[in-house]
Amino acid sequence: MKYFTNFKDKFIGILFIFIILITANILNAKTLNVNVSNTKFTPKDITINVGDTVKWTNTQGNHNVNGSQSEYPNNPESFGNSVAGPGWVYTHVFTLAGKYDYQCDPHINFGMVGSVTVETTSDVQVEDLTGKKSLNIYPNPGTDYIIIESGNSTSDYEILISDIIGNTLLKHTNISSPIMYIDTHTFEKGIYFIKVQCNANTSQYGSFIIK
Repeated sequence: MKYFTNFKDKFIGILFIFIILITANILNAKTLNVNVSNTKFTPKDITINVGDTVKWTNTQGNHNVNGSQSEYPNNPESFGNSVAGPGWVYTHVFTLAGKYDYQCDPHINFGMVGSVTVETTSDVQVEDLTGKKSLNIYPNPGTDYIIIESGNSTSDYEILISDIIGNTLLKHTNISSPIMYIDTHTFEKGIYFIKVQCNANTSQYGSFIIK
């Protein structure tokens, strides 16, 4: 393999690798079907990855999907639809990892409940060109925020976030915590790149999607 001769070439190469991996992750997003009939969801319990879609189809009876946080406070977010007769289709894209419980309101006393366990694909865990693992970034894809885990033990490092054409959008310096919360609610939909500069000779790279 030909080594990059300067930092600019190296950084461009890393961005290219991440674009390929992120595109693959988007293309690998799946839709899982749940049948709604009688007094049950089939399958009742499913496991998916962040970014996957669940599609509920009502084939019999009056039902709904209620995964609201008012009913299930431990759900990472709310989802659901209104009660209606046969024929409705409800879909939801899960962008936050965690376990979601839900129910059919008219038939909760009959045990008509289900769950969706959403696992993180962690965002592109790859080796960068220095052999050091990239950052752990979640939820990915994200919406209003992301969390960055650098695994960095140094007491002084900085984080830079740039868009796909290289414009620096955010810079935090003198960071001491290995975990950092980033507010992204003003970010437009797209792909973004992160660089963590630990010292003059050590950098980590990562990427994330805003949906």
